[in-house]
Amino acid sequence: LLRFGLHRALRLGKPLQFHVGFGDRDCDLHAANPVHLLDFLRPSGDTPIMLLHCYPYEREAGYLAQAFNNVYLDGGLSINYLGAR
Repeated sequence: LLRFGLHRALRLGKPLQFHVGFGDRDCDLHAANPVHLLDFLRPSGDTPIMLLHCYPYEREAGYLAQAFNNVYLDGGLSINYLGAR
């Protein structure tokens, strides 16, 4: 069902959001690296894709936003973890 919804959204050009990186305590952080989305992003065309949070993978998410014109970042939640201490 999830795959159907994702591919339908791509066909219709509807924006998609992905929570990547830091999240719930049951999250497998190694599996939350946004670079794992590469095979999905390549055929995504002009469909806007927003990567949310991104911590601790800001650099990887930044690379994806630079490499794909349709990928955007929202690092709002990660700001608390990136500032000076």
